[in-house]
Amino acid sequence: MWALQNYGFKAVISSRFADIFRGNSGKAGLVAAQVDEKVVQRIWDYLDEFPGATVTVDPESRTVKAGEGPDAIVDSFDIDDYTRWRLLEGLDDVGITLGHDADIAAYEKHSTELETRYPKGLSSLLPPKKSTRKRPVVIVTPATNA
Repeated sequence: MWALQNYGFKAVISSRFADIFRGNSGKAGLVAAQVDEKVVQRIWDYLDEFPGATVTVDPESRTVKAGEGPDAIVDSFDIDDYTRWRLLEGLDDVGITLGHDADIAAYEKHSTELETRYPKGLSSLLPPKKSTRKRPVVIVTPATNA
């Protein structure tokens, strides 16, 4: 998918995608629009007739469109709400993490304070664990002279 993006593609239209490709594409910012095979073929035919024409994939309206007017090819595609939100906001995993910057900074500050106060770690504040291991039972029987 990165090769597609490096080549300038923002979306891929197909009649099927592997789940891993669809998931990774959404995380990387590439729209994977799955439509019926007949729609894919109509778009190919349209591009053969009009080389360089624009095909629009709109995650907001969840539609694919090629052409204008009554002969335009328009179809809808499914995209889960979370992936759609990420694409519309332009967020990848790092961007989402940075959205929690204040919480991360507060945690790191608190964590640093605790490390200074308790250099052996917070577990040093806990009482020692009692052994739950049972002692072996040894039965001694007197020897008999037979």
